[in-house]
Amino acid sequence: MELGATVCTPRSPDCPRCPLRQICRGKDDPTKYPTKRSRPARTLLEWRALALTRNDGAVLLARRPEGALFAGLWDLPADRPAGIRLHGRLTSRGIVEQTLTHREVRVEIQAARASGTPSSGNVRWVAPAGLSALGLSSLARKSLGRAGVLTPRRPSRTFDAGGGAE
Repeated sequence: MELGATVCTPRSPDCPRCPLRQICRGKDDPTKYPTKRSRPARTLLEWRALALTRNDGAVLLARRPEGALFAGLWDLPADRPAGIRLHGRLTSRGIVEQTLTHREVRVEIQAARASGTPSSGNVRWVAPAGLSALGLSSLARKSLGRAGVLTPRRPSRTFDAGGGAE
């Protein structure tokens, strides 16, 4: 018999029926038990992401390094990659926040027009229509939305009426 499911329920304990009443620490004030565990504070991670776009609408993405949060997934780069030229100043597009199980993440989005060929194979230009083929975290999708790359008119993924991806 499960006492926690039938007799000692959290909202309505039935202490007179409990076979463990004599040794129970909560018999005098059941609302104190079980005690709530305090959760450790979530670690705050902050970084800057550059939403660099070409005139044709392609956005520059970088693969997250091994050992990093979201390792192996594609995201906006934190710094201007070698081989890329900025056209104009970086402008702020705001902050994207996301709560993960053990962390809070805050990303400042800055945008600019850019051109050039990245010198690293872990960085590439991607047309908005090609974003659905890449592994992107939900945080990266939020960041791309904040930067104006993913909009309701340009979703990263479409679904058919049956709920499957097209």
